[in-house]
Amino acid sequence: MASELVISRETAKTHRRNIFQKFGVHSEEELFRLAEGSRKVEG
Repeated sequence: MASELVISRETAKTHRRNIFQKFGVHSEEELFRLAEGSRKVEG
């Protein structure tokens, strides 16, 4: 993904870590579950 966005891997890691922290999750799985849950409430 970093190469698609033309950013370094470290920058991608930093953004990922910040997103996880903002949403209070520790893995992609937790983030996806959170997103799925909010989609069910909205739709």
